[in-house]
Amino acid sequence: MSIHLHIDKQKQKEHARTNLSEEDDDDSRACGSASDSSSDDDDDQNFDDWDDSLFSGSEYRIQSLFDEAKSFGNVQEVLKYDKETYGVDLDELWTALKGKGAVDAIMGRVKLVNWIRKTKPTPDAVRNLTGNEDFFRSDEYLVPVIENDALLQYTPPNDKWSDDSDLDDGYPTSASTSAATRPTHLNPHSAETRIKSLEKKLAQVKKDFDEYRGMVREKMNLREAFEEARELEKEKDQGKDAIEKKQREKRDDDSHYFESYGYNDIHAVMIQDKIRTSTYAKFILTNPELFEGATVLDVGCGTGILSLFAARSGAKRVYAVDASPVGAKAEEIVRLNGLDNVIKVIRGKIEDVELPFSPEDDKKVDIIISEWMGYALLYESMLDSVLVAKERFLRTGGGIAVSGEEGTQSKKEKAGLMVPSECKMMLGLCDAGEVKKERVHWWNDVYGFDMSPMTTDIYTEAVMDVVGPHTLLSNPICVKDLHVQTLPPVPTSSTSTSHSTHPHHPLIKFVTPFTLTSVTSRKTTVTAFVLYFDTFFTTDGSLVPPDVPVEIVREGESIVAEVWPLGGGKVNKTPGLMKRRKSSGSGSAMRSQSREREKEKEQRDEAITNETGTLTTEPSSMTAMNEGTQKVAKVTSFSTGPQSIPTHWKQTLFLLREPFVVEEGSTVAGNFICRKSEDNSRELEVEIHYSVRHPGVSNSKIQKGPDEDEGEDVIVQMFKVR
Repeated sequence: MSIHLHIDKQKQKEHARTNLSEEDDDDSRACGSASDSSSDDDDDQNFDDWDDSLFSGSEYRIQSLFDEAKSFGNVQEVLKYDKETYGVDLDELWTALKGKGAVDAIMGRVKLVNWIRKTKPTPDAVRNLTGNEDFFRSDEYLVPVIENDALLQYTPPNDKWSDDSDLDDGYPTSASTSAATRPTHLNPHSAETRIKSLEKKLAQVKKDFDEYRGMVREKMNLREAFEEARELEKEKDQGKDAIEKKQREKRDDDSHYFESYGYNDIHAVMIQDKIRTSTYAKFILTNPELFEGATVLDVGCGTGILSLFAARSGAKRVYAVDASPVGAKAEEIVRLNGLDNVIKVIRGKIEDVELPFSPEDDKKVDIIISEWMGYALLYESMLDSVLVAKERFLRTGGGIAVSGEEGTQSKKEKAGLMVPSECKMMLGLCDAGEVKKERVHWWNDVYGFDMSPMTTDIYTEAVMDVVGPHTLLSNPICVKDLHVQTLPPVPTSSTSTSHSTHPHHPLIKFVTPFTLTSVTSRKTTVTAFVLYFDTFFTTDGSLVPPDVPVEIVREGESIVAEVWPLGGGKVNKTPGLMKRRKSSGSGSAMRSQSREREKEKEQRDEAITNETGTLTTEPSSMTAMNEGTQKVAKVTSFSTGPQSIPTHWKQTLFLLREPFVVEEGSTVAGNFICRKSEDNSRELEVEIHYSVRHPGVSNSKIQKGPDEDEGEDVIVQMFKVR
């Protein structure tokens, strides 16, 4: 198991031989010769390819467990540095963990060192290990992260092979024997006994190490991995860039994603989502002044439904881009509807394709439309591609009004428009009792059998389900506002397995403090946090004021956003010929709902305009100008939350391991952390840190972070969104 120990034992044997008395020289030499022969044979059989020189000399350096920039000449210096700098005593930690939980007494230390090297946990996380962590059960961590890592060869002083209470300097010790009373030489029987003991222990060490080495080679193909690493290091001077490049080439987060959109069912579900499709249709078809004569780019066009809307609204040219197999059907749909003279379907990734602009075009588009939103808004990471499209193809306006001679109209160069222009990620408290019954409690008794192990991942995996408005126990708050119109693209290096170079981009990682206040009139159990998103479309790309509410369509209400032009598939560019599709429902009910909508509209208009009739926020450079008076930007929106008719996005539920009771006025405060998964860039990892305070209890500690107040009862739960 430990080469370090093998060398020490050899030295001990030599030390024992040199102390033999002259009168017993022949016996000791005979004994020594026999042991040497046995030991040499074992060395030849078991350590023929081990290079002890790797751990000697000034060139070999041992890296700190927590600081890659720090390295030392021997193990003791490394352990001392980590203990004094980070408060982690590896020997003490190993003594506490050995034999506990899933910790193997022989291989556990190897896995511990490799786990720290590979995952780079915080010192606090290392100190808080219990021995039940999954990595202690995984053979993955038998593979050295650093080749010839001396910490893997080191045996702590209190480990079983170093702890020899019966042998010290070649002489047995006892309570009544001290160093001062020991004889100056050993008799042959003592020396022979010691040598045999050392040989026995050495043989066991060799056996353990051979088993370890064989296990690594058999299960992890270690030798091949090292050879591949050496080849990669030759590609560049340092080798690091080459390894990262190889990892990126091996990892493919896209193929399955695009293939999943090649089937009919997923497109039927999206198009049949009335909230989604009708809102896009409403914005595109009721704003012909935006689309008339415009060049439009549809990113991730799918069946091409949004491109068809844009063509009907008067677009001069529509480029519909999609990398999934459905692109072939989109081409057929476009031809079937007689719009192939307007819509050009391009199959490929937006990051790679070139748009076939006409010679008279300036190789820019006026509008980018896309339905990029995924579960929990950011799942699937399609927004990354939309931002690449914006960077590559969207027109950038100067935003300067140019006055002509007297009598001529004022002109202004327009910037491109993102549709939608803004999305808000919303978080609230939820009583998801029904979902928990279906997803958790049901497994406790299945035809009389306990199948509760099936619920193992329910508290670490986000659940996509629909909950009604009555389950919402707090007013939701926005934990991330993504203004797509101004959001920068994700840096290219973030596509690698490590996002450490750009940790602050909101699409890679963000941390948002939150405080949720219960509005329930009675004591109710919070079983989950609910996450959903609201989507906004503005005619000028401006940021929607925070006091502008999202449009909510409740169960039983008619959806009146579906407007179609007359004339079948022909493009009709006369707005006056637009008609609204008849909604179902009785006349009185329709009139009542119409009055309610008019009243809500008046309230919204009053909220977003001041007495001069302009928006209360700064206009963007795309706001139309007319004789110095600003036009009010039109806002269209929809919600995927519990208050609205369900959409195909449903809601994202984070079920709590420890549900808690709230009453009116109870507050739940903490941090919401969201980042891209290191394993798959299209998946998300979410952490929720929270604490609960009830009315009448001091809440002065609520605003402090989980690590700032030892008295704060903070709960942390982590989830994967995939």
